[in-house]
Amino acid sequence: MSGYEAATTSPAGPSRDLELAKKAYKDGDLTASKAAHEAKSKGTTGTEEEHAGEGSEYIKSLVFGGLDGIITTFAIVCAAVGAGLGNKTVIVMGLANLVADAISMGLGDALSEKAEYDYVKREYDREAWELENHPEGEKTEMVELYEEQGVPKEDAEIIINTMAKYPELFLKHMMNLELEMMAPDPDDNPWKKGAVVSTYPLDRHIDTPTATPATTCVLRAACCERFVP
Repeated sequence: MSGYEAATTSPAGPSRDLELAKKAYKDGDLTASKAAHEAKSKGTTGTEEEHAGEGSEYIKSLVFGGLDGIITTFAIVCAAVGAGLGNKTVIVMGLANLVADAISMGLGDALSEKAEYDYVKREYDREAWELENHPEGEKTEMVELYEEQGVPKEDAEIIINTMAKYPELFLKHMMNLELEMMAPDPDDNPWKKGAVVSTYPLDRHIDTPTATPATTCVLRAACCERFVP
């Protein structure tokens, strides 16, 4: 087992009440903010802190994919109705585009996420190898990067030499500062993310509480009658 692998630690995080901290920030209440940082979240040991939840990692893909699916399906249905095509034809075209969008967005997101993860993982493994085999060189690089940020060399050396005692932490920090990348999360599953993203267009177009009103209206109208100019 390599040095950086052996230096793993149990999950840890700030000991504070996150919900209270958010409320204090929103209200601009410094006293409440201080109290939040001195308190532990209800029902937790203070070792783990959830910020936006698991769903937050899907936001970017859902917004991008949702807009693409909404606009293209709406445009195709409107164009088909405007061209005077039959109701069944309009519905089939709309649903076909909807399914195609879902597959395209889900598969595309999964493949792009996997490609990005693989690239970051290769860089992480390379940095880990360099840190294990030539730690002094890596520490020198980090000191230079700190100096570029305006930190005096003496202070930078103290910080880096202290951090180097914890290889995993040092490696993650180096990935962020040197390569501007986040260390890869072994629990990331691009196919799960792709599956979630692929269901979003269907949910946003079908007649559900979260469906897009405009598209639902067009599909309903196409089912009943053609638009009259």
